[in-house]
Order: sequence, then structure tokens, then C-alpha cells
Amino acid sequence: MKSTLFLFALLAATASAQTTYVSTLGLASTGGVTRSANQFVGGRFVTDNSAATFTLNSISLALGSANGINDFTVNLMTDSGANTPGTLIGTLSGPVSPTSTNNFLFSASGLTLNANTSYWVTMGFTSGAGSYEVQLTNTLAGATGPWTLNGNAGYFSGNWVANGMGAGSHLRMAVAAAAIPEPSTYALLFGAGVLGLAAWRRRRAA
Repeated sequence: MKSTLFLFALLAATASAQTTYVSTLGLASTGGVTRSANQFVGGRFVTDNSAATFTLNSISLALGSANGINDFTVNLMTDSGANTPGTLIGTLSGPVSPTSTNNFLFSASGLTLNANTSYWVTMGFTSGAGSYEVQLTNTLAGATGPWTLNGNAGYFSGNWVANGMGAGSHLRMAVAAAAIPEPSTYALLFGAGVLGLAAWRRRRAA
């Protein structure tokens, strides 16, 4: 019985383990880009095939000199296929009024990522006279994690513009997610648990 419980505990831990799959927060900043209301910014990341699907846990963003904002929003979006964000997938939870220079954490709930797929993280606000500064790096050398981070876009006059922060610029951010095991993994561990239970019963009956 103990072996069965251990296997199911191991399965639960595997399903809920959070990993930082890509991060450029440790890279040196090469400056920032200041944006005001209705000037959104987006950065693209690409998942790998280490699992069939992933559960997005959080996104951390490096921001500087944010002020006068009351409706800051971070979204997960599809890739349009034209080096710009596509459609909205979901909105993350986090500070709506970020201030000072810091790394701000935005948490996700119920957002699933597919393997080998491009997604966009977008940020910005829509009202008031405030502003925020996006922290950038001009190289991905030294970025951590198996996923890739590439591409950026800006939102001007109602349209996304590819390389909206300049070619070679990359957001300083980190994406954390949990790998969802394949159905075959669940079946394998369940089968092992059944065998363990049967062996335990035989020992008790002996």
C-alpha cells in the first residue's frame, strides 16, 4: 500500500512541478523603451517538446520608472504568424499600478500551452497620463531555460508593428510553467501502483 501511495504522490508532484522555462531577467539591461496609454508592448516565446502541454504559472517582467498607472494589464496571446501577437488567450493577475524599477510577477490560472508553439506576452494600459518603461536586452546569450525568447512588437494606432522596440531588442522577462504528463505516463504509473498493491496483498496473505 505504501508503494502505491508513493507512486501516486510522485505523479501528483510531477504534474504540479513548476519550472522556469525561459528567463532573460539575469541578463544586463541595455536600456528601456517608455510607453504611455494605449501603447502596448509584446514579446514572443516558443515552447519546446519536453511535454505535450504545459500549464502556465507565471510571467515576471522587468519594468522601470512606471508611474500614474491604474489599469496595467499583462496578457497571453497567440502568434499571428506575421511576427506580431494574434488573439487573446487570457489575462494574468498582478499589480495594476506598478511603480519604481523592479521585477513584477504576474500569475496565471487555467492557461495551457502546447508544445512547439509560439506565444506572445503583451503588456500595457489604456487610461490616464502615466507611463511605463520596458527593460530590454540586446542579446539572448546567457538566457536560461530550454524555451526560446525572440521577437518583439509594439502597438501603435490600433495595429501591432513587428520589431516595435527595435530589431535585436528583447524583453527582460521570465516564464514559469508546469509540464502536464502524457496520458501514457499516468497509465504507466497507475499500472505500477496496481502491481505494487497486488504484491502488498500477497505479502499480507502469506
